[in-house]
Amino acid sequence: MSLHLDWFKSGTRYNQIYLYVETFHETSLLSFKVEMMKIPRLLWLIFGISSLVLFFCASLRHWLFQSNALDLGWFDQSLYLISQGKPPIVSFSEDHILGDHAAFIFYPLALFYIIYPNVHWLFLVQAVALSSAIIPLWLLAKQAGLKDNFSLTIVGVYLLYPLIFNVNLFDFHSEVIALPVIFWAVLAARAKKFVQFIIAIVLILSCKAVLSLTVAAMGVWLLFFKKEKSLD
Repeated sequence: MSLHLDWFKSGTRYNQIYLYVETFHETSLLSFKVEMMKIPRLLWLIFGISSLVLFFCASLRHWLFQSNALDLGWFDQSLYLISQGKPPIVSFSEDHILGDHAAFIFYPLALFYIIYPNVHWLFLVQAVALSSAIIPLWLLAKQAGLKDNFSLTIVGVYLLYPLIFNVNLFDFHSEVIALPVIFWAVLAARAKKFVQFIIAIVLILSCKAVLSLTVAAMGVWLLFFKKEKSLD
C-alpha cells in the first residue's frame, strides 16, 4: 500500500511538473508571438533587402574566384560529408569538423545540403543571420523606451557598420550565426524569459566553443551590472 501511495504521489508530482512546464512553454511562445507582432513592416522590409544585398555580395565574391579553401572550402566539404552520412573528416588536415571549434551547429546546417549540396547555402545563412540581428536590436531599443525613429537609427547604424559587411564577405564562419542569438539572449534576460534565454545560450554555444567566453561575460554582466540574479 505504501509503495502504491508513493507511486501515486510521485505520479501526481510528475503531472504537476508537466503542467507547469507546458504552461510555461505556452506562455513563452505566446509572448514571443506578441513581440513579433509589434515589429513594423518597414523593419521586415529592411531585413529582406539587407539579406539579399549581403547574399549577393558574398556570392559575387565567390563567382569572382576570391573565396578561399580556408575556411569556406573546409566547411563546404564538412557539410557535404555530413549530408551524405559520412564522417566529416576534412581532407585538408584529416581532422574531424568538431575537432576544429566544436561547432555542433554544422549538423543541422547539413540539412540544407541534403536538399541541394551547394556552397551558396552558407552565404544565405550568413546573410540572413547578420540581417536578422536587427529584429532583437529593435526590440531592445523599444524595451529601453526609445521612439521608433531612434530605434530605426540604431538598426541603420548596425547595418552600416563596416564590420558587418566585411565579415559577410570573408567566406563563412559559424560564429556569425551566434550574433543575432546573442542579442536575443540579452533581450530574454532583460525580460526575464527563462526558456528563451536558455535556448539562446544553447544555440550560441553550438556555434563555436570559444563563444563560451562570451556567455560567461554575459553571466558576469547579469550578476554584477544588471543584478538579475534570477530569471522568473
